[in-house]
Amino acid sequence: MAFTRYLKYVRRFRIDLTKAICPITRKALKQMRFEQLKNSVNRSERYRYVYINNPKTGCSTLKTALVELELGDAKHSIDLSDPRSIHGEPSPLRQHPPIWPSPTLSRLVQQGYTFVSFTRNPYTRLVSCYLDKIANNVLDWPLIFHDLPSQRQPESFAEFVHQIVPQADLEMNPHWRPQVANLLFGQIPYTFIGRFEAYAEDFVRAFAAIGVIGEAVPKLRHLNKSHSQGVDLSEFYDEELHTLVYQRYRADFEAFGYAYALPE
Repeated sequence: MAFTRYLKYVRRFRIDLTKAICPITRKALKQMRFEQLKNSVNRSERYRYVYINNPKTGCSTLKTALVELELGDAKHSIDLSDPRSIHGEPSPLRQHPPIWPSPTLSRLVQQGYTFVSFTRNPYTRLVSCYLDKIANNVLDWPLIFHDLPSQRQPESFAEFVHQIVPQADLEMNPHWRPQVANLLFGQIPYTFIGRFEAYAEDFVRAFAAIGVIGEAVPKLRHLNKSHSQGVDLSEFYDEELHTLVYQRYRADFEAFGYAYALPE
């Protein structure tokens, strides 16, 4: 018990010190919990880049390719088809969380690391989140419902939207939190932010941004395909929901150049 309390004290000290010396972390914690911030950072010392995870933008596909690149020809026991190995602690990109004494996010910026990520149209991202994480994915449900005000499964997309729109960024799950918050946009100087809507092309551009080109780029494997592909958005959005989503996610629309109109 004493050793457990000691470990908790050390962890608390490291987090408090990180907040004290890292302006980016201090601002980030106004929008997300510390564990969420830590889990969003994927860093490569080998290629000197940081990929900031933004859920529902093809992150499983990109992380798998980045882990494959990081491992190279080295022998390893990581299963690239196992989400726990790609998103969790076994990933080689998760071995250096941005907590003192490891370099903090502000320090990585100072050291000239390349920062990359992806975005997605807020309308389709929200539908994808609803279909994949709430309507059709009972495995993730126990982990998701705690972040909903009702703490129960919404019966429809409309109910889902009405539940999350009043939430502050800090209260939201990263899957439906505004992307400007997930990406710490305006705080991190990104070299490249790709678009889900042009994934194949921007996948290659993302690797070019970290200095990997030609045959060195890992093969694009579409993983965790969204239930929202090919859906008619008009089946989900009436005029009220259209307006609600635009107003709540207006910062995303403006920051990343997405139009007010529903995409076809």
